[in-house]
Amino acid sequence: MGTPSSVVHAVFEMSERQGEQPAHWTPKNETYALSTWKDLATRVRLLALGLRKRGLKRGDVVLVSLSNRTEWPLIELAAMSLGGVAVGVDVNLNRDRLAEVIEHCDARW
Repeated sequence: MGTPSSVVHAVFEMSERQGEQPAHWTPKNETYALSTWKDLATRVRLLALGLRKRGLKRGDVVLVSLSNRTEWPLIELAAMSLGGVAVGVDVNLNRDRLAEVIEHCDARW
């Protein structure tokens, strides 16, 4: 296999090559939950299907406002896999500043 053409392709390639190997550990209560490469790729695909079903198209901007969580990169990868762009914003932005960011990046989502 050659060099992946994107981060999304790299995740899917790792899913094929390293399927059940650990890819990510998420804090959960007082322990950690394991996600394998296959788990991550599956979650990205499912999120992408949901975004596509709701009308996300190539070039659309998805605004992501989450704390430091596993879902943030998964949403970003799902949007990217459909040709969309994910824009992360600070969860502490006030309403006026958030409106400015939405308008500036032309976020539809």
